[in-house]
Amino acid sequence: MLLETINEALAEKYFLTDHRKRVEIRERQLNYDLNDMESEYGAPIERYREGNGHYYKYADITFSIENLPVNEQDIQTLREAVNLLRHIKGFSISDDMDAAVRRLENKIKTASAGDKPVIAFENPPIALGTEYLSDLYDSILQRTALKIDYQPFKAPEPQTQIIHPYFLKEYNNRWFLFGWNEGKSRIENLPLDRMRKIALAKTPFKANEVFDAESFFADMVGVTRPPDATVEHIEIKVTADRAPYLRSKALHHSQEILHTYKDGSLRIGYKLIMNFELENLLMGFGPQIEVLKPVHLRERMKEKMELAYKIYK
Repeated sequence: MLLETINEALAEKYFLTDHRKRVEIRERQLNYDLNDMESEYGAPIERYREGNGHYYKYADITFSIENLPVNEQDIQTLREAVNLLRHIKGFSISDDMDAAVRRLENKIKTASAGDKPVIAFENPPIALGTEYLSDLYDSILQRTALKIDYQPFKAPEPQTQIIHPYFLKEYNNRWFLFGWNEGKSRIENLPLDRMRKIALAKTPFKANEVFDAESFFADMVGVTRPPDATVEHIEIKVTADRAPYLRSKALHHSQEILHTYKDGSLRIGYKLIMNFELENLLMGFGPQIEVLKPVHLRERMKEKMELAYKIYK
């Protein structure tokens, strides 16, 4: 019988002296294990009787629980992906993936518990609105319109809007939803931290025929695209001590070094749309960056510097 054969194999593998208890399993444990093989491993087990005996066999004689479509390297790659996803606050998808990876690890007997992390992320405070991330993500995939109670900073009360969600983007530790605003008939950018409530709308979903994320963000920094925005040529001068930083980490993919001065400072050019995030980015460099072109951006930066000077003066 199967039970006897298994217990004989256990006794042979785990040989014990006579004064210790024999290692064996009982019929109930065998049934549990057979059920697990079917549910967890997909084993095609057939049960049948011959005479007084109960017998078991694989319907597919080539089946083996070791013949899986993934190997230990695949599992390790998945585990790393799950660990990365865990740093996206508000995404329950990481928990679902973690459970799936654990099942795969059990199948190939991979023990990852106790592994020490080899990568660390900045952990900013959890931003408001991230509790909506998973629902918004699902709505985009399932192509469902949403009724969102949204409260702009200066509005005393939330405003209900019908949004057809197309895209989620993170910038500067905040999340933003891009979609079609049915009431305004245009693409809207809604920060999640201004959302107060979301629910499914009865309105049929409007397919995305106007928003292409790749082209939308190609010529800008951040998430704000002013109406009728045009790409402008920007030039800055970077001090010698800051130059190596911008050589190794460009502010934007359009970055082009136009001139290297004798003291090591650089003249750098960009092709970008002017927006609030770009101004803030340049302001963050303080005296290490001087805006040369265009004139209106240079004047804008000058005004901000003068206001800052007055505060500290």
